[in-house]
Order: sequence, then C-alpha cells, then structure tokens
Amino acid sequence: MTDREALLRAIAANPDDDTPRLIYADCVEETGRPEDVARARFIRLQLDTYRGPGDTGGTDAFNRKLAEARALATPFVQAWLGELPDWAAKFLRQHERITVDDFRRGFLALVRVAPEQFARRGHELLDRAPIRGLRTWLKTSQSGEQFLSSSQLARVKSLAISGRELGDLAAALIASSPHLGQLEELDLSTGWITDHGAGVLARATSLTRLRVLRLQRNRVFTEGVVALCTSPNLPKLREIDLCGCALLPIWGNRLQERFPNTRILI
Repeated sequence: MTDREALLRAIAANPDDDTPRLIYADCVEETGRPEDVARARFIRLQLDTYRGPGDTGGTDAFNRKLAEARALATPFVQAWLGELPDWAAKFLRQHERITVDDFRRGFLALVRVAPEQFARRGHELLDRAPIRGLRTWLKTSQSGEQFLSSSQLARVKSLAISGRELGDLAAALIASSPHLGQLEELDLSTGWITDHGAGVLARATSLTRLRVLRLQRNRVFTEGVVALCTSPNLPKLREIDLCGCALLPIWGNRLQERFPNTRILI
C-alpha cells in the first residue's frame, strides 16, 4: 500500500477530521504534476470555505476561493477520480458528470452507484473516499433487496433512490433494511410512492435519525403526511418535500398548522 492509499483510507475512516486531508494535500503536491498541484490547492480551498465566508476574510475572498476551486476542478476532476477503486472510477466516468458540487472539504462526498455493484463492492468505495451520500436507481425487487441489504449503508447519511418500477415496494424494502440508522436525508422523488408507502416508511424502526424526506412528484397526500408526522419512529423528521404531489395548497396549509415543527413543502 502506498502512502497516498494509506492516507485515503485514513480520510475515509475519519471523515470529520481535517488533518488527514491536509496531510494528503501536502503528499500529492510533492509530485509536482499539474493535476496533483491543483488537487492540493483544491483541497485547501474547500477546507477554507467549508464553514462560509466568516472564516475566509469576508464575502469577496470567499467568492474568489469558490471560483478558484471550480476552475481547478474543471480540467482535472476526471484524473482525480483515480483515487477511487478502478470499478467505481470507470462507472462514474461513463455514467456521471462529476462536478465541484459533488465534493465536500476537498473529497468526493456524493456519488451515483449501480445497486448490484455497490452490494458486492461498496466497502471498497467507502474505504477509499469519505462518501456520505449515494444516488442509485432500483428497477427490480432483486436489485432493491441486494442494495438495501448491504451493511455498508450504515456508513451513509444521505440516500437518493429513483425509479418508478417498484413504487411502494421501494418504501417496504427501505423500511425493512436494518442498515439505515445513520441516514439523515432520504430522497424518493418520482418513485410513485403512495400514502400506503408513506405509512410503511412511518413504521420503519431504523430511520430514527432521518431529518429530511423528499417525496417530490409522488402520489402522497394528507393521509401519508399525517402518518409520517405522527410517527414515533421518526423523532427527528423536520422537513417533508411534497412538491409536485398535487396536494392542494389549502391542505398543505392545514397540515403545516397541525404540524408546526415539521416543514412541509408543497
């Protein structure tokens, strides 16, 4: 294992610690290669701007650093994907347009994955990068079962699942997964989830840290919202996004009045 690989593993294992990230920046900069010098500068810029303009010398300096980071990523981001396992880098280069917005504090934090591939080899990806958000699509119950049975999901805080094929079955598979205890954001937009599926999610026992639930362009109405907002299994739920669900504004207003501690978007 090279020094770079060891540092990547240290970063993935300690995602809240900036020190390994800065050491990695120093390490890659020493090669002198343009993509590595840019990589080091990019990491430092994103760490400087992570907490907003207050720590960067004001709004102007903050915006300049953001613009510089974006300019650095544009020509080199494909090369930087080489930090990931070969299969993951190949998939992203073929199927995803990675941009600066997918990085947090210098490293990829949000990626799209194929469900079957993640079920088999997700540990390799999460051991090499501080990934905290996954996007995937589920077309069959088999792919859903494989993906949601992966113990590696216990390391993920944000999950976006698309695909109309499963409908409420996707909600049932999520509710039955024992590995989502760290999940804070769940996006099931355009999934054909109904009030029944929302009720299934409300009964899930592993979503105790869920703060944000996005159900845009689904078939969820008042019954599903009430089930979610009154569920003792979702004590931290603070936002439900129902935009595009055809819920009338008057009902949205009444739900908001009834559940003032939960932000309901319609």
